[in-house]
Amino acid sequence: MANNYVKVNFDRVDGQSDMSVFIEIDGETYNIPNSQIADKSGFEHGDKENYVVIPEWLADSRGLMDYAEEY
Repeated sequence: MANNYVKVNFDRVDGQSDMSVFIEIDGETYNIPNSQIADKSGFEHGDKENYVVIPEWLADSRGLMDYAEEY
C-alpha cells in the first residue's frame, strides 16, 4: 500500500491529549492519533477552520474521505 497523505479540513479542535487531537467536522468529533499527523505545526483547543494532514488509509478508515483533498 502506498503511503499517500490527504489534507482533511475541519471546523475546530474539540480537544487534545498526549496521544490524540480531537477534531470536529459537521458537529461530529473524530480522534486523530498524534503519531499519524504528518504536519506537526500544532493545534490548540478551540482552533477553527484548519486542516490536518494524515495518511489516506486513516482518513478512509475514520470516514473522513468526504472532507479530504490531495496533499
